[in-house]
Amino acid sequence: MAEVFPLRPLLKRRIRFVFMLHLCLWILMFIRLLPELCLRFGLKTRLLVEKWPFPQSNLWEYVWCFGSLLPTIFGYLSLNRNRTGLMRISIVGTVVFGLGSVIVGGFQHAFELLQYYETRRPRHLFYGFPLIVIVYIFFSLCIQIHGFSVYFGYNLYSLWSTHTRKLR
Repeated sequence: MAEVFPLRPLLKRRIRFVFMLHLCLWILMFIRLLPELCLRFGLKTRLLVEKWPFPQSNLWEYVWCFGSLLPTIFGYLSLNRNRTGLMRISIVGTVVFGLGSVIVGGFQHAFELLQYYETRRPRHLFYGFPLIVIVYIFFSLCIQIHGFSVYFGYNLYSLWSTHTRKLR
């Protein structure tokens, strides 16, 4: 038990860092979805959306943006008192809403990426850079961040659950 104790603060520090990286990606995605959300709720005019350099949002983007934030919040709240239930919700939610929606988005954009690879003509540009490349950079960052979140969360969950079993 003594050799496991120094591992807990290290894992907590790492998972907090991963949660902050996830929050940064979430802010970027929310900014990307903000003009369409404002239009749907009647807050802004259509001119803002027409000037926006992005194509219309897909369903996976909404699922990732609004579905992956709650597991991150639950995971962050579980760190203060070593709450295994909240960490379990965080791990499952991250796999389902975080990794699941990114994988679905990767499959949805696969043909566009292959078309860009073959023709070198992108469908959409973002300040002169192919948007499909930016989307796949986002996918790779999300997979890494969510993967580390699940890994660190599972390690903490297993440490906490073995500690509570030994106390009983």
